[in-house]
Amino acid sequence: MLLAKGISKFGVSRRKLMEEGVKWKPTYDTEIDDDLFVIQLVDEAKAIKGILYSIGCHSTSMSSDNYLISNDYPGKTSSYLEETYPGTMAVFLQGSAGEIKPLKCAVGDDFISCTFEQMEQAGVDLAKDIIRVPWSEVRTFCGKCQHLPIACAPTGNANILSTPRSRYCSAGCRRPGSFRFP
Repeated sequence: MLLAKGISKFGVSRRKLMEEGVKWKPTYDTEIDDDLFVIQLVDEAKAIKGILYSIGCHSTSMSSDNYLISNDYPGKTSSYLEETYPGTMAVFLQGSAGEIKPLKCAVGDDFISCTFEQMEQAGVDLAKDIIRVPWSEVRTFCGKCQHLPIACAPTGNANILSTPRSRYCSAGCRRPGSFRFP
């Protein structure tokens, strides 16, 4: 099992502060959660068998005027990853979406209801972000404990997902940049 954290510019804030109050409009210049977490499940030969990915963004690209049953952009993201890595199952895990909507739905100062083709393109864009997530040198479990290697965003800050205390296992070994399961 491998874990990586990347950045994706997939989403946009859907709340804009204006003189008359907060409006449901794209806000391009505000800070949002753009973290993209990816877990790869690999076999002993390092072949990818599963991909779990998490991003904080509502899956509402087709909006409320869509009466089709759809898995929205995560469905296309998963199918693209499964086509790219045959024999792999890809699963979307909803992140902390807050007020984030897919950027593809923002046109100027308004949101649009994406067409099916635009929604699928949004899914492909996210899949490509997932494929580009930076993976550093990966270590395996030490055998005495359960350590999950962490590959971080380009900042190289391995402490993003761990605290100093969690970097020690019950067997007493220390693995820099690793996270211990409880």
